[in-house]
Amino acid sequence: MRQIALFTTDWNYELVGETLRGVSAYLRLHPEVNVRVFDCFSIDEEDLEDLSLYEIYQLADLDQYDGAIVQTHQIVVKDVARRLERRLKAKGIPSVTVGVPLGEMPQVRSNDHESFYRITEHLIRTHGVKSLWFLKGPEQYDEGEQSEPRQRRLGFQDACRDFGIPEENIRFLEGNWKTYAGEEAGRQIAAAEKRPEALVCVNDDMALGAISALREAGLNVPEDILVTGYDGIFSASLCTPRLATVDRSFRDVGFQAMETVMAMVEGKKTDPVIYHRVQPVLTGTCGCRADTEAEVYRIKDQFYRQTRFLRQFYLTQDKIAGAFFSAETLQDVMEAMEKYCGIFGADDLRIYLDERYYRSLHGRTTEEEEDRISRGEYSGCFVLTADSREHVSRNEEYRVVTTGMSQHKPREILPARARLSEYYPLSLGRTMVGVLMLRGECAAAEMNLHESIVNELVLSLETIRQRQRQNRLTEKLNDLYVTDQLTGLNNRFGIARFGRPLFDRLTESGRAVRFLFLDIDDMKGINDRHGHDGGDAAIRAAAEVLRRISRPGDYLMRYGGDEFIAIGPVREEIPAGRVREELERICGERKLPFRLGLSMGMYIREPDSGMDLDACLQAADLKMYEAKKKKKTGENSLRG
Repeated sequence: MRQIALFTTDWNYELVGETLRGVSAYLRLHPEVNVRVFDCFSIDEEDLEDLSLYEIYQLADLDQYDGAIVQTHQIVVKDVARRLERRLKAKGIPSVTVGVPLGEMPQVRSNDHESFYRITEHLIRTHGVKSLWFLKGPEQYDEGEQSEPRQRRLGFQDACRDFGIPEENIRFLEGNWKTYAGEEAGRQIAAAEKRPEALVCVNDDMALGAISALREAGLNVPEDILVTGYDGIFSASLCTPRLATVDRSFRDVGFQAMETVMAMVEGKKTDPVIYHRVQPVLTGTCGCRADTEAEVYRIKDQFYRQTRFLRQFYLTQDKIAGAFFSAETLQDVMEAMEKYCGIFGADDLRIYLDERYYRSLHGRTTEEEEDRISRGEYSGCFVLTADSREHVSRNEEYRVVTTGMSQHKPREILPARARLSEYYPLSLGRTMVGVLMLRGECAAAEMNLHESIVNELVLSLETIRQRQRQNRLTEKLNDLYVTDQLTGLNNRFGIARFGRPLFDRLTESGRAVRFLFLDIDDMKGINDRHGHDGGDAAIRAAAEVLRRISRPGDYLMRYGGDEFIAIGPVREEIPAGRVREELERICGERKLPFRLGLSMGMYIREPDSGMDLDACLQAADLKMYEAKKKKKTGENSLRG
C-alpha cells in the first residue's frame, strides 16, 4: 500500500475541497494508495500570532510515506514551507508542489500568465477597453518570478503592451486575496475623477467585493465598468450578472497532483512545471451575454445540496453547543463529539489530546508543566480521547495512550482503514493542544464550518481546564487559610473545617473522644535568651512531638502562640514517659541550644457526656494548667 502525505492550508475552503475531491477521484481508481491530509487551517499575513497551527505538519512521520504533495497557497510564513521542503528532501521523498514554487519540486499549477493575458486581450479586442485598472495579489508574500500574483500581473501587463494600451491608462491597486480588499478597490474607483473602463482582479473574492462596493456607489456592472476575476468559485456563478472569470478546475488539480507524485514514486521523469486545464468563463460582468440554462441547473443542484447540509449542520450545532456549554468534565465533551461527529460530514472522527494538556484537564499537572503549556510547548505524547466508531473507555483513565509522537520522530495515530483522512490542529493561542482526525472528505470544510466547531471544542476544553486550575487554586488558598505556616499544623481557623466534623462523627457514633493539650514551658524566656529564631525552633519541635504521639486521623492544631491541641478517638493511653522520650529524641535530632519543657493536659469525653467541643477544649486546657502547677513542685516534669 502506497502512502501519500498532503500538506495544505484552508487558503480557500471551496477550492481546497475541490482539490480533495480530485484526490478522492484518483483513490477510487487506485485502491493501492492512501492519502493523509495535514491541514493547518489558515493564517492571515496580517495576524501571525497563532503559529502553533503549523505544528500539524510536524506530526507526519516522513519515514512512513512514499510521496508528498505540498499545496503552498497561503503558507504565509515562508520558513514553514522551506522547513517542510528540507525535511522531504532530506528523506528523499518524491514530492510535488501545487500553486507556488518550492525548492526543486516539480510544480502543478495553472498558467497564470497565459490566463491573464487572454482575459486582458478579451477586454481590449472584444469590448474595446482602452483604460484598465489591475487589483494585485500579495506579491510581497510570494517569492520568485514565477509566483502566482506576479505571473498574473505580468500577463496583464504584457497584454496591455502588445495591444497598445498606454501606461497612463493603466493603474495598479494593492490587494491581498480577501473580499474587503476588493471592496476598497471598488470605493477607490467610485471616488476617482477618471474611472477605468475595466477592473481586472487576481481572484474572484476580490472581484466580488469590488462589484459590491461599486453597486453601493451607484455604478452598474457591466454597463458602467467591466470586472473580471479568477478561480471559478461557486459564488462567481451566483453573482448577477455572472462574474467573468477563469475556472481553474481544482478537482483536476488534485487528480493531476496525485498522478504526478505517483509517477515520481514509480521512478518516472516528470516536467519541472505541469500546467493543469483551465476553462475561461468570459460572460456576464465582462460584457458578454451568457447561455445560462445549463448554468442554472448546475447552480440549483449545488445550492440544494448545500442547503440540505446546512440545515442538518445547524440543527446538530445547537445540540453540540448545548452539550459543550453544560460539560463539566473532559468525558462530557468527548461523548458529545462522538455522538455528534456527523456534523463534519465525514465518515468518522478521532480526537487525540496532548498528554500534558490531558493531565491538566484532570488537575494533575505541576506549575512547571502549566507554564510549559502556556509557553506553547507540547509533550510529544498524545492520548486518544474520542473515537466515533470504537468509543473510548470511560474509566478514570482513557483506554489508549499513543506514545512516541515526538516533534522529531512521531509515530502515526491513524487507523489503517482510512483511504483519505485529514488531520486538523486543536490550537489555543500559541499551543497545539491536540489533533482532530476525520476520515473521508469533510463536507463542513467547504463552507468553513468545521473550524467553528473546532474552536467551540477547544474553548469548551479550556473552560474545563481553567475550572480545574481555579479549583486547585481555591483548595490551595483554603489550605493556606487553615494551616499554620510555621508548623504545618492546622490553625484555629481549621477547627471548623476539620476539628468540629471529626468531633461530631465520633460523638454521633457513641465513641469516647480524647483532647490533648500541650504548652511550652517558659516560652518568654526562650525568646529572651535565644531570640525569635530560637522561639520558632521550640514551636516546631513541640509540634513534631504532638505529631509523633498522635495517630493518623487525629486533628492536630496550633491553638495559640505556644499551645497545641490534638483531638481524636481514645485508642490507648499516652504515658508521660513516651512524651518525654519523644521530646528528648527531637531535641537531640535538632540540636536545640536549650532544654525544652512541655506541659500536657488530657481530657476524655465519655459517650454519655453532654459537653460540647468548646467545653471539652476548656477542660483539656484546665488539665494542662494543673500539670504546670505540679511541675513547680517537681512532679510531671516533661523536659528534653
